[in-house]
Amino acid sequence: MTTTPSSMPRTWRAFALTLLAVGLSGVGVVFAFIAGMDAWNVLPVHLPLSRVPTGGNARYTMGALARDGRFDAAMLGTSTARLIRPDMMGPLFGARFVNLAMNNATAWEQDRLLEVFMLAHAAPRVVMLDLDHVWCLSGDDAARGPHEQWPEWVYSAPPWQRYGHMLDLYALQEAANQALYQLGLKADHAGADGYQSFVPDDATYDRARVSANFALWLSATPVASPTSRVAAAPSLALLPRLLARIPADTLKIVWFPPVAREMKQHAGPARAMAIAQCRARIVADMDHVPNAIVVDFDIPGPIADVRDSFWDPLHYRTGVAARITRDLARAVHDPERPAGEYVVRVAHLSPQVRDMARPPS
Repeated sequence: MTTTPSSMPRTWRAFALTLLAVGLSGVGVVFAFIAGMDAWNVLPVHLPLSRVPTGGNARYTMGALARDGRFDAAMLGTSTARLIRPDMMGPLFGARFVNLAMNNATAWEQDRLLEVFMLAHAAPRVVMLDLDHVWCLSGDDAARGPHEQWPEWVYSAPPWQRYGHMLDLYALQEAANQALYQLGLKADHAGADGYQSFVPDDATYDRARVSANFALWLSATPVASPTSRVAAAPSLALLPRLLARIPADTLKIVWFPPVAREMKQHAGPARAMAIAQCRARIVADMDHVPNAIVVDFDIPGPIADVRDSFWDPLHYRTGVAARITRDLARAVHDPERPAGEYVVRVAHLSPQVRDMARPPS
């Protein structure tokens, strides 16, 4: 069949419409796949799947976990809290914990996560706060905003508006990861309760590797001048607001994680003074909070003084995490009990709250 000049526009128009239809159909299929998988569990309509966090950026997954009605207790903090297992804490406190700790979480992010959790859980049994060096040594940025790639729409946008964020290469990547998990071809990045071990198993502990880790971390940590001026920690201004979100009857556990003695010695007395002043202010703030306890593991003793407690100067082993878990229950149940691994700095606990804790015998 010969194409005449007069039929050329109709041919090109048909081709263009066909191409457009194919393109739109492809986009529609991709959108339906992403929305159906709903990797971050934030959409009102999606496939009925048992989802777990599979992505590498916890800031996208924590919104759904913070709102999840399965939980009545929460842990917040940075990587120094991520190794505390909710399934171990739960039986000790008669609660269902979710671990909302994130690597490098700023004080602002921790406060924002607690806000989302409290909107969904008006009367939680326990809120546990890991107040590590982020609260004491970070600058104004840690108090004013998020650290990186904070998707506020995950936390605050109305559910139907979240569909507008699905046509995105990262959303497609995470939908594919979720699909691979559902097919049994990919492990979950974090458990359904937010827990994930990011350190090797204790059975593979390697002192040579740990010594190399210590050398690397210490070489990258500046030594503060003994004459350095100690500045007030800006993040601490958020603490009273954060605490005010939590009901009086809720058990509030604030704990200071252990740091290897070598790190503190290396960083020098100015840093030690800054942390001591910061923690004194935290203790003073907590001294007015009902049903609150402050447990300090960052003391000379069998954890902080022993290099074999750690994989690097800040991150302890999973066995140490289990010891901390048991010690927190003991501290709540009997704050006056002498202990070599921790010191109770504040304890204002009603008898009913003390009885919540069921420490192992």
